[in-house]
This record gives sequence, structure tokens and C-alpha cells, in this order.
Amino acid sequence: MGGWARGKVNGHSAMRVLAFRHIDIEGPGLLEAALAERDIELTVLDAWRDIDQVQTVANFDGLLLLGGPMNVANEGDFPFMAPEKRLIREALDRRMGCVGICLGAQLLAEALGARVASGRHAEIGWMPLELRKGEPAAAAFWGDLPSPASAFHWHGQAFGLPEGATALASTEATEHQAFLLGGRVLGTQFHFEVTAEMARGWAAAYRGELRERCVNPSGVLEGCARHAEAYALLSRHLGERVARLFLDNRANIDRSVKEVSREPSRLPAHEEARAAAHRSWQYPP
Repeated sequence: MGGWARGKVNGHSAMRVLAFRHIDIEGPGLLEAALAERDIELTVLDAWRDIDQVQTVANFDGLLLLGGPMNVANEGDFPFMAPEKRLIREALDRRMGCVGICLGAQLLAEALGARVASGRHAEIGWMPLELRKGEPAAAAFWGDLPSPASAFHWHGQAFGLPEGATALASTEATEHQAFLLGGRVLGTQFHFEVTAEMARGWAAAYRGELRERCVNPSGVLEGCARHAEAYALLSRHLGERVARLFLDNRANIDRSVKEVSREPSRLPAHEEARAAAHRSWQYPP
């Protein structure tokens, strides 16, 4: 996989995003169509089976980390997690666009130095999401989307806020439900990609957890219809924001490479491009 060549979309080099799936029932869902609408090519890799196929993320423009029932500290039980974490650090070092959902957000937060631990209590099902618009970057991110929003939740752990990141959302039990860092890294503890079919699959596959936590699966599934309209607003908004994050970050990389190519340098071109990016990147809200 590391040697795949880029395709072309409308005569331009295709935007390529690599997604790590951690269990077969937790895929990209609604987000896949949102990316396809912007001509973003999504490659979904089953991390538990195929992680060894990826030696580097250098041939991709962005990284998408999906959810899963495991915790970030479970490397001993899930051997794929150690090499995945290495690839996440590589993507961050390369200043690639990175997006994580639930477990994926926890993996990003950990890689950025934040603490991941058990939350005040598990959140499963439909709960109001308070959108934090106090900081300019957060206000620009959410725009006119009404708060509270309707979001789907299924997590027992939560992440701290990485250094330098902007807090985007919270719930009663989880102070940090989402963060944005530098306009190129986004993590959401809540789910915005889940379809009603996915929710039904989770309720069946994780019924033991629902019994243990005394959560009525009927209430979870009935909420899919009750919150459908408000959830669609949140999902569409975040789908567009994720696509824009990937595309804008790719544009910044391309611009930096062009600027470097016009100036003589003692460094190899790829090293100078990265150095220029670290010196002067400006990210849109």
C-alpha cells in the first residue's frame, strides 16, 4: 500500500485520505459520502488485519481514525495499535490533515500529549452537545449551527485537551467532546458519522455492554428517528468541515512546495518544503 501512485480527478492529482477501521461494524458511515462529494478518495484499511501493509503514510494527504471498543492503553491485547500509533505520529510530524472520531480522537489526543482516561460516566445514546463558540476559531468552526446539537455517543473514556488546541464542544459528563488544533487536526468524542443501520448493528454487537451499563437498547434506537432532523444538521456540517480541513491542508502543502521550488536551497526539496511549512503555515478557521 505504501507504494500506491496518485490518481487524477478532473485533471488534478486526487486528494487521498487513509482511514483506519478498528472493527468491521464501525466504518466511516455518513462521512464517506461527504468526502466523495468533494472528490476526496477514501481508502479504508482494517487495522486489525492489514496494518502491516502500511509502512508509511507519505503517499496520502490525510488520515482518518475511526472508532472501536478498545482503549488507547490496550496495545497488549490489540497488537495492531502500536504500529498504528507510529503511523499517527508520522502523520502529525508531516503536518497532514488528521481527523479522529471517538477512539480515533483519543488516539490523536494521546499522540499530542494529552491524557486519556475513564470519563465521569459512560455516555451511550443520544445526548445534547453544547457547542463552545467563545473562541474565534470555535465560533468560525461551528458557524450558525444551533446549540445544543443532537449527537450520538458511545464511550466510557475521554481525552484531555491537547496543548494549543481549541475546545469545541462538551456534554454534562465530558468536558472535552471535541478539539481543533492548528486548523489541521480535529478530534470528536461524539459520533456524527453513524447511520441508523450502524446504530442497530452496535446495539446488537455490544448488547453485553448495554446490559452491564443498564442502558435500554430500545431507547438508543428510538432516538435515531426522534433526533433525525437535528442530527442531520450536525452530520452535514461536520462532513463539510472535515472535507474542508483535508482540502485546505493539502492546498497549504502544495503552496509551500511551490514557494520552495522558486527559491534556491541547500536542503533537498522535500526537507525544505517541510521546513517552510513549519515556518509560515497559516490555517483558515
